[in-house]
Amino acid sequence: KAGKLEKDQVRRLLTDLDTSTPPNTPPSDEELNFIMHLADDKCANDAIDLSELKTAITAWHVYTTSRQDIEQALSKFDISNNGKLEESELKEYLQNLNGGIEVPDSEVAWVMGQADIFGDGAVSKHELILATAAWFANVEEKKSRCCGIKCSAFTDGDKKPPPTIMSHPSAKDA
Repeated sequence: KAGKLEKDQVRRLLTDLDTSTPPNTPPSDEELNFIMHLADDKCANDAIDLSELKTAITAWHVYTTSRQDIEQALSKFDISNNGKLEESELKEYLQNLNGGIEVPDSEVAWVMGQADIFGDGAVSKHELILATAAWFANVEEKKSRCCGIKCSAFTDGDKKPPPTIMSHPSAKDA
């Protein structure tokens, strides 16, 4: 009735939406905190408002359906073989997600800031799932701010705009 979901309600929602784990398996505290942090940006109030719900649900869906892909990506982009992606490795990974289009260092730093929950300056396997969800949600948010007009953030000659969270293969079922 308040028009927002409190943290415990978001936990129950994510539990119900997750088909990748046994029924009634709640998200970990790290997963829940990440989704809350990622989605609670329009009306920062430690809750998910209606305007933030789509981002939360879509990010969670991408997260829960991408675990195997993330393991493969970590193997491919972890050039230093330390089990994590350093900032330069993360940039290569994001550029791959972005259809080969260069990703600005500021966006790499933003994704690192969103996903580096362990605070070690790198993205671990678990955090890479979060980084991927943050990236796609960020691209979708930028696209929605363009309001259907040609947005300079996505003009790169004749290249197509970068993928959005809704174009992620797993988002079709969200």
